[in-house]
Amino acid sequence: MPYSFDTIINRHNTDSSRWDQYKLTDTLPLSVADMDFAIAPEIQDALTKRIEHGILGYTHQGLLAEKIQDYLKKEYQWSVNAEDILICNGVVPSLYMVPRSLMGPSDHAILPAPIYHHFFLAMKQANRNFSSSHLKLKNNRWTFDLGHLNSISNPNTKLLMLCNPQNPGGTAFTKEELLAIGELCVEKDYLICSDEIHAQLILDEGVKHIPIASLSSEISSRTITLMSLNKAFNFPGIGLSWCVCTNPELRKKLQQDLASQAAHPNTLAYTATTAALEKGWPWHEELIKYLRSNRDLIREWLVKNNKISWHESEATCLAWLDFSKLGWGNIHEHLIKNGLALSPGSQFGQEYSQFARLNFGVPKSTLIEALRRIEKGIDN
Repeated sequence: MPYSFDTIINRHNTDSSRWDQYKLTDTLPLSVADMDFAIAPEIQDALTKRIEHGILGYTHQGLLAEKIQDYLKKEYQWSVNAEDILICNGVVPSLYMVPRSLMGPSDHAILPAPIYHHFFLAMKQANRNFSSSHLKLKNNRWTFDLGHLNSISNPNTKLLMLCNPQNPGGTAFTKEELLAIGELCVEKDYLICSDEIHAQLILDEGVKHIPIASLSSEISSRTITLMSLNKAFNFPGIGLSWCVCTNPELRKKLQQDLASQAAHPNTLAYTATTAALEKGWPWHEELIKYLRSNRDLIREWLVKNNKISWHESEATCLAWLDFSKLGWGNIHEHLIKNGLALSPGSQFGQEYSQFARLNFGVPKSTLIEALRRIEKGIDN
């Protein structure tokens, strides 16, 4: 079946978090990380069939955990039990659940930054202590700085929050990188919370996503892995995710927190996730090719606009752009004046105010227009 990713779909007046924020202006928003592509026809058909049934009643998870179990084994050679899989109503709610349920009031967490802003908000909402460990650039990739991470740890450090693939930097961490951080956590007796929502958005051929918990039983026993198909199949508005935890003691605390929140995905979320698992992969394969070509377009554009730096994404549909050589001051305001809204770099760590995150999960014509507006900002 042919799939089209070039079609422009008007998302104004749909209560889009990204588009309707600017619906009364000519601003082009490439900020919030959902994509401007219609979902796979196979998923649309499953949702339509479910709605045409006429009843959207209470739903239980059925065999979804077993289907996820099979998927993890097939895709990552990662063997877990079905009872290790907790069905949740989104990765972001799960990010908030982990410090709330697994950290005490005096415990401390480490967040390798730049990192998705909800990591910071989850800590603040739970009133937990945390410090940012700076990722470093090595071989044109954002990776861990173990020396700096060690320097900010303290006797109360209990948790390392990990984002893999990395948002906003786009790194798909290697087995060696993950082993180094995992073995450090074993040595220091840290828990690991690994947000792996971009796992199915690996762009580099020959690169594979590696769940950190799949590396050893010692690492697995202290890791809470957060995953979902919402991002890769573009239905984040009907959230469903899963949490993999092989440690019974930790899993019980997570289950208690889920019960206290009465947190259950909705009926259509089950339908969409099941359809993605069973029928969505041909569409997904074409999506990856399209995102790869968009990434190539940005790379080519940067050759002639070389005052902007980019350490190219191996994964995600996100470009973490460094505008510091331009001397613009407030990057976000300057771009808005030229009709473009990106995610401000300071959301991902205060020291990254000269960066901005661009979402290239859009039709090529939209991306070309966004790059034209950045050029306009440079010329102005």
